[in-house]
Amino acid sequence: MISIDRTQDARPWPVRLFGLGQLALCTAAIGSLLLTPPAQGQMALYPVTEAGKHELARIATSDGRSIISMAPISGGLVIQGQRPDWIPLLLDHGILALAVQDSGCIGIQTT
Repeated sequence: MISIDRTQDARPWPVRLFGLGQLALCTAAIGSLLLTPPAQGQMALYPVTEAGKHELARIATSDGRSIISMAPISGGLVIQGQRPDWIPLLLDHGILALAVQDSGCIGIQTT
């Protein structure tokens, strides 16, 4: 029987934990880059609060934006136009703006 001595390969827990932290940070950074909505173009707006549900249609059609379709996830809208300031949008109105693919995130057409 062959035995493998892993005492030399074993890394202490702080080193493993640091490596996992780096992996999580990189994954979050790449995910946030992929989901950040563009300044101009198509994006999805999702209400995350009750106030957001009431404000969604008004914000989706203000400042020259237009509704393209309902988003694939229930309650959201895909819009075309200039992105609203997304931090105040989330904090003040309870609406989350996410990037969508120009060809891949079209839900139910509204026109």
